[in-house]
Amino acid sequence: MKKLFSILIIVFILLGCSTKPKIISPIEVVETIMSELKKEANNSAFLEDEGIYISKFNELLASFDYEVLKETIDDNKAIVEVDIKTYDFKQAYNNTFDSFLDKLRNKEIEVSEDTLQQTIDEFLLDELNNLETQGKNYSKTVSLNLDLIENEWIIDENEYGKLGEAITSEINKLDMSSFNEELEKILQDY
Repeated sequence: MKKLFSILIIVFILLGCSTKPKIISPIEVVETIMSELKKEANNSAFLEDEGIYISKFNELLASFDYEVLKETIDDNKAIVEVDIKTYDFKQAYNNTFDSFLDKLRNKEIEVSEDTLQQTIDEFLLDELNNLETQGKNYSKTVSLNLDLIENEWIIDENEYGKLGEAITSEINKLDMSSFNEELEKILQDY
């Protein structure tokens, strides 16, 4: 009986130790987030606009590559570095607007209020097709901050913005005001 009791205690200790939840490392948390983000990107549309370029934009945007590089842990804080490689969407938009304005200024194209957006969309689609042939030439390393809370590494919600900026090649930093001002000046002379 004593032997059976001893065996049960050993089994209980072994099972008890093996069933304790394992703390997932910060790098594993970020790898999971990136994997899910990539999966979600391939299954949904980022933009749901009506423009003719939208499906191409979504296709290219969803094809970003990433590599989780390293983690640095300091007590209950961690930093994980992720390298994002994608197309240079910001440059594509800048090229589109510059080309469009040049052709409009030189009267190589004609637009009306009714056809303006459609014409810009066509220019953008052409530029996105060019972008695809050039390949993914935008790369950014993002440092993500995580905190250990109740034995779980948590990424702060603000850190997702860093990932979004890198995946979109910082397209959110486009200065549309100068394009709109120039367009308005050119259209007044039409």
